[in-house]
Amino acid sequence: MTAASVSQTPRLRRAAAGVALAAAGRGGALAAMWVLAAALPLEAFGAFAHARSLVLLLAPLASLGFSVTTMRRIPQLRAAGRPAAAAGHFALGTLVSVGIGALGAVLGLAAPGVDAVSGAALAGLPAIAVLFHGTQAARALDRPFWAYAPMGLAAAAAAGATATLALGGASSALEAAWLQSGAMTVAAFLQTRALARALGPARFPAPLKWLSEAAPLTASLMARGWSVQGPFLLLAFWSPDSALGMFGLCMTMAQAARVAASGANGAAAPALNVAMLAPGRGGARRVARWSQLVSLGAAAGVSAALMAVWLGVGPLVAPHRADELAAAAPMLALLLGAAMVQALEAPLGQALIGAGRGRRELRIQWISAIAATATAAAAAPSLGGAGAAAAMLCGALARLGLFHWALRRDGWSAEPAAADELDELRGLSALRAAIRADHARLAGAGHSARRILRDALMHKTFRVVCSYRFYRAARLARRRWIRALIPLTALWHRWACLSIGAEIAWQAEIGPGFRLLHGFGVVILPCARIGRNVTMAHGACVGYRAKPERPRAPLSSGVVGDGCFIGPFSFVWARMGAGSVLAPLSILRDDAPPGSILAGAPARRVRALAEAGGGEADDAPKADERG
Repeated sequence: MTAASVSQTPRLRRAAAGVALAAAGRGGALAAMWVLAAALPLEAFGAFAHARSLVLLLAPLASLGFSVTTMRRIPQLRAAGRPAAAAGHFALGTLVSVGIGALGAVLGLAAPGVDAVSGAALAGLPAIAVLFHGTQAARALDRPFWAYAPMGLAAAAAAGATATLALGGASSALEAAWLQSGAMTVAAFLQTRALARALGPARFPAPLKWLSEAAPLTASLMARGWSVQGPFLLLAFWSPDSALGMFGLCMTMAQAARVAASGANGAAAPALNVAMLAPGRGGARRVARWSQLVSLGAAAGVSAALMAVWLGVGPLVAPHRADELAAAAPMLALLLGAAMVQALEAPLGQALIGAGRGRRELRIQWISAIAATATAAAAAPSLGGAGAAAAMLCGALARLGLFHWALRRDGWSAEPAAADELDELRGLSALRAAIRADHARLAGAGHSARRILRDALMHKTFRVVCSYRFYRAARLARRRWIRALIPLTALWHRWACLSIGAEIAWQAEIGPGFRLLHGFGVVILPCARIGRNVTMAHGACVGYRAKPERPRAPLSSGVVGDGCFIGPFSFVWARMGAGSVLAPLSILRDDAPPGSILAGAPARRVRALAEAGGGEADDAPKADERG
């Protein structure tokens, strides 16, 4: 066994334990709902299931699509080296989910015609919205336990407590709704607290950009939620409460199959989001196919087990409803079929969003919602619950076919804007890290952002380095809003260079930790390539123009390795090895090996740095000046 496999063993064990506990929570919730359906009158269970379906329709909307945004952004930002920004997306989404969920609950309670059971269920809307948001974040963090266990365990606890009271003759649908809301609130608090600790300190994103990204996802969730929950809500217009209770029980059974499929989809979603933005697009297709196969297998296995339980165990648990269970078997089969189709179409929709074609995905969701509504309106009045189940299956099949058509037409390659997104995130992260490394060479590590900003404006050499960083980042960016900063950054860089008589081309590549001593007369030509932690004294020059009288003459690259020191009025026209020191008034025309002390015109290797008793080249000559 290799060291890598040994290091992965604890993580795989934790993931397996999380999946097992999540499955146990869902299984407990399913068993408790069975007991609740057997203990309550069928009309009371129908009222409870109908109110619960209403809340499940509204809960994803309460987060305004931020749950999907969080799931997409967390793996991308963490891959780009920005964990604080990933934590900020989660924190802001949680706060907004609580606020909008509470507002939706208040408006729902104030609406005319809302009964006590629906009001008690709506009281838990903020908690369920937070649970939906936290589930997506936990899936992005590869925390399967915190993704699926809290909601399942809360539902199991609430349903079990309600069933216990019902068997004692002291419970109804109202108590069931209140216990459900209370248990979901406790689970939401525990899940949010655990995920906040796992993500660490947060840096909130730009609100306007965040809202603009979440708006189309909100409409997409609205359409998808209606195609799943809408037929059940429409069924209330044509069926009695007893039929609603049986359909709600079948929906509870099918929910287990959907959760089993979403577990596999959730495990693959972070990799799919990053793969759609990676240079090689073939990985996205493979991840999507793997997710489809695994989720379909999980949904099919759970569906077979549930059908066996429905036909075999159901009559034993509730013998007085054996005929009703047998009559509802086709309805359950349609709902389980819809769950299996959803297992196939969910990765394709995620791939469309990751490819930057969210508008097309939104149109497909609305088309499927219209198809499900039309089917329910046509079939539910005559077929009852079977017609509503057929409407859900019709909506899922419409999404699957249209997603396949969209990906075959446009391909799996991401749009240019989406393909550049991860590069932009990594570029901004590298810019921030380079500036911090430059400032650490100047004043030591650990300084606040306020100190760095002050030195960027006031320190005569550090502001030159900062202006170069920002100007180069703006010139290399592909986003329009970043490239719009080119005139401003160019003006800043020109003023900073003129203030000390330096010339640093933005085309030059300079690694982090760059330090200018005094800085007067420093020249870095576009052909220069400078490594990390390099120090340059005043009057130094890196790069050489072959024919100065011709502005477009070819340049001779000056390459400086990591940790080098370039003395005053020295010239680097060749490759300078890492950790070398170039003495003052020297001209390096030939390549020098690493760790050398170089002097003369042309410069020659005097001795190795280790023979001179030196350690790091950066520690040899020092000039601790302040602007």
